[in-house]
Amino acid sequence: MLKPIFIASMLSALAAPQLAQAEIRYSVDLSFTQAPGNRANLAGNGDIVGGITQTDAYTKSLYFYDATSKLTSTVTKTSYHLTNLAINDNGLVLGVQSQIGSSATQYFVYDNSTGSFSYLPSSFFARDINDAGVIVGSYNGKAASFSNGVITTLNLPGGGSANLNVIGNDGSAAGTYAGNYYGFTSKNGSINTSSLNQGSEQYLQPNGISNNGIVVGSQLDSSYQGVSGWVLQNGTLTYIPGLHDYHDGRTWTEGYAANSSGLVAGTAWTGITELDGVYAHAILFEHGHTTDLNTLIDPSLGIILTEATGLNDKGQILASACSISAWSCDTVLLTPMAAVPEPATYAMLLGGLSVVGVFTRRQRRRARQQSAA
Repeated sequence: MLKPIFIASMLSALAAPQLAQAEIRYSVDLSFTQAPGNRANLAGNGDIVGGITQTDAYTKSLYFYDATSKLTSTVTKTSYHLTNLAINDNGLVLGVQSQIGSSATQYFVYDNSTGSFSYLPSSFFARDINDAGVIVGSYNGKAASFSNGVITTLNLPGGGSANLNVIGNDGSAAGTYAGNYYGFTSKNGSINTSSLNQGSEQYLQPNGISNNGIVVGSQLDSSYQGVSGWVLQNGTLTYIPGLHDYHDGRTWTEGYAANSSGLVAGTAWTGITELDGVYAHAILFEHGHTTDLNTLIDPSLGIILTEATGLNDKGQILASACSISAWSCDTVLLTPMAAVPEPATYAMLLGGLSVVGVFTRRQRRRARQQSAA
């Protein structure tokens, strides 16, 4: 009998290497109103949360897009402005509310499945949440996490405040300490202060983390003349190349999000001013190269992607898009387009199937003959 593994390997060898590389790699699927100063967040399952701009130019309400039902709902709370910070795959939204007409703020978790709010302890400043519901941030000036009603703080060297900025599903986290001047990584309570320190007094800010602990961020150089995006993977810190010389050979890039495959989404200075002051393009960093995301979408859409702030393991990218014809910017979701085999590839694949079919029939005929004997 011809084994299924043998058939699969033959089909893979025939078909996979012949797939054509599409010039347009992403479709632009969704468009939401973008609230000033409030970036939308993308979950691993494709859910999205973002802000709805009110007439007073503040974010008063949130929208929640459910990727399964394809429906969008509005999250409001009377007399409060709501700002989203993060979202996980279980429909939990981490955010902060501020009372209208007051400076008082409080951090909350909104459960989209029940429509209910729960609140974090006072003095806990939240930054991120993972799928297990672990929240990270700072508590009384110390880097801290909050889980199942318990606050856990980390003791870091040096004076000044410390924060945990991001946390992944594997428990890996990253933040800043010594007055947010140095970066560090952490996992399950352990602390590594050398992973994000290169021996010089430079500010490294973790902005995102993948489910398997790949950290991305930005670094302001010592002369304050440029910002460099970076990726920390398997203990190696790699800087993200830019699109254009910003100042004295420096490039301006920022890394905002990473997925488990090592792809990084961010933004880079272009060296030119477009529209009304747009000078940055969304980028994708992969295999050591930086690509302008605008070259990977249909140019007839008439938009400029200015920054990419979300990226999940499905390869979906959340980005800001500004219209070329009118000064307006929205949040859009880019979805990878499946590679389509060329006609010649189809012919080879069908030919391969024919070969497999003939081989299978011969094997069966031989087996019957041996049984009859």
